[in-house]
Amino acid sequence: LGVLLADAGAGAASTEALTAALRLRPDYPEALTVLAQAQAAAGETDMAMALLQRAEAAAPQFTPALTTLGGLLMAKGRYLEAGQRFAMALHLEPGSAQAAYNVANALKALGRQAEAVAYYDKALDLAPGYVDALVNRANALREIERLDEAVETYRRALSLAPRDARLHLNLGQILRDRGDAEAARAALARAGRCYEAALGDRREWIGGLIRNFESVLERQDPRAIEPASEELLQHLNAIEGETWL
Repeated sequence: LGVLLADAGAGAASTEALTAALRLRPDYPEALTVLAQAQAAAGETDMAMALLQRAEAAAPQFTPALTTLGGLLMAKGRYLEAGQRFAMALHLEPGSAQAAYNVANALKALGRQAEAVAYYDKALDLAPGYVDALVNRANALREIERLDEAVETYRRALSLAPRDARLHLNLGQILRDRGDAEAARAALARAGRCYEAALGDRREWIGGLIRNFESVLERQDPRAIEPASEELLQHLNAIEGETWL
């Protein structure tokens, strides 16, 4: 009943029902996990983790508990422990693209970028349209300076989500790292237009930045283009920090 109430969004009633269920069966992993998710949503992370550890001890192969606990461990910066839970979840559900993606994220956070790329590839084999896996794959490739592959990966992501401003922005940054200044400027301009379309009350300001940048490009003066590109990139990065994180 508590699980059904949680699915229906009845938070207080769900918590009461789950607590009652746990009085009758303290090691009920599904009730422990759903109650932990409610605690985590309420900001009670330590309580949530304690409940999930109880679920894990009672049912080591219950993947929802492993995955939820892994997510909380990631948020606390305990990447190795998170990766262990995600790896077990993937072992139990080898056809899960989400599980492979979670393992990749933990490896990426540990600085093991090449290994992370392999797990992003596994996630993408299972779910070729997984945009977040493409984004993180590209970022991991960028960190180990495999820039051509990073560019190709971002372009794959953009073929699936052409209006996603952060993809154009990140592609522009990688192209600039690679030394492809003209393509980088074009990508940054597209990113700005996407932000302009999405930001509503800030549209006029972003539009002014884009018009200024495009007018500088038209003059084809490298001495003016570079600082204009840097200024636009700084503004877009600031907006992405507010909009996407």
